Amino acid sequence: MTQTGSTITWFEIPVRDIHRAVTFYTTVLAIDLQVTTLRGVPHALFPDSDGVSGALTQRRYVKPAENGTRIYLHVEGDINDALSKVEHAGGRVLTPKTSLGHEGFYGVLRDSEGNAVGLHSTR
Repeated sequence: MTQTGSTITWFEIPVRDIHRAVTFYTTVLAIDLQVTTLRGVPHALFPDSDGVSGALTQRRYVKPAENGTRIYLHVEGDINDALSKVEHAGGRVLTPKTSLGHEGFYGVLRDSEGNAVGLHSTR
């Protein structure tokens, strides 16, 4: 089987309050999210990176969760810069900056909506 590109093409992070979640992620990750409605569902789109993107989504029947599938979002610069903003933005750091050796660093947070989301950085 030949594969080209990433195995991940799209992800969704469920939220209860799209505006609160947008504030959280723009504060922690220092990125702009595009808020829109797709097929009647509020979305906040993450910037596309190498053909992979995703969104915060507010659906009645999907609930945020701290346990379950976990995604890791890329962070530019030192991961501690992002982790230091988590509590002020309404979340909680679950795993502080942890070395992965030559692979970089990761940390895990609980966002403003109750999701556990990982962060990854080379610094």
